[in-house]
This record gives sequence, C-alpha cells and structure tokens, in this order.
Amino acid sequence: MKTDVRTAKKYAKELVNKLSKEELEEVHEELYEVASLFDEKAIKYLASPAVDKKEKFEFVKKILDKIDVTIELKEVLLEMAEKGDFYLIKLVEKEFKKYVDFILGRVQGELISTTKLDKETIKFVKQQVEKISGKKVGLEVVIDPSIIGGFIVKVGDRVIDASIKTQLENLKKELAE
Repeated sequence: MKTDVRTAKKYAKELVNKLSKEELEEVHEELYEVASLFDEKAIKYLASPAVDKKEKFEFVKKILDKIDVTIELKEVLLEMAEKGDFYLIKLVEKEFKKYVDFILGRVQGELISTTKLDKETIKFVKQQVEKISGKKVGLEVVIDPSIIGGFIVKVGDRVIDASIKTQLENLKKELAE
C-alpha cells in the first residue's frame, strides 16, 4: 500500500508539473470524471497480475480515446496504463487534488447534514468557514441521518458540531451530573 501511495504521488506530481496554475482546477475535474468511470470491478481487472499488461493498456486506451481530456492528462494516464499502474487512478486523483489544493491555497472540509442541502445553504456555510479559516475551502457534503438534525463541519483538525445528536448527548451528561 505504501508503494501504491508513493507511485500515485509520482503520477500526480508529474501531472501538476505539466500544467499551469490556471489549468489545475479544470484538469482535476477531468481526472475526477475519468476516475469515476472505473468501478471496483474494472479496478480489480486492471490490478490483476493474471491479465496481460498489453491487454490492460488496450482496455484503458479504448476508453481514453472516447473521452475528451487535455493532452497532458491523457499522456499521464497512458503512461500509467503502459506501466500497469492504471489501477491506481482513484488514488492518483486524490493525490492530485491534494497538490491542487495546496497550490491554490485551499483546504478541504466536510459538511455533514441529515438531508441534502440547497446550494445557497452550502454557499453560506462555506463562506463562514472561509472567514474562520482565512483560506479558500472546498466542502464535500455528506448525508448522515444519525446526527438527527443540524450539521457538522470538519476542516483539518477543526470541528464545528451543531448537530442535535451532540446537543442531546451533552444534555444527557449535564442531567447525569
């Protein structure tokens, strides 16, 4: 697993080095789309030592020929396929995102809610978190009905917990004392 992460970082860094700062966001979106095309079954196929490297390469090349991505991204993806590392596509996407976030001065956070939130609410929460952190924030919205109501925001090692579940647990502790 350690070597997989190291290899994924190598490809992610190679891709970053091929791009200008202005291209990073767009290429990340493309990479995310490509990675989402490969489900668990396809990843297992690409990782299997029983499948010939050339066969894996042709499989990936057929897919890449049908989608429109930047030349730099296509070069890196074909290199991964040629070397038999394409099964790391999802890991490469995550590592590339980390580089992009760092270069653009952005931090990633998680907004946990019981229900799907509208764009205005997400935008408002994002703005408030950016004010607090002093950085641009990318928020991944996660639905978790177990928090009963309210929301939880996690950014780095900071947590803003405004969930009803936590409020009830705190009330329970106070009543027990």
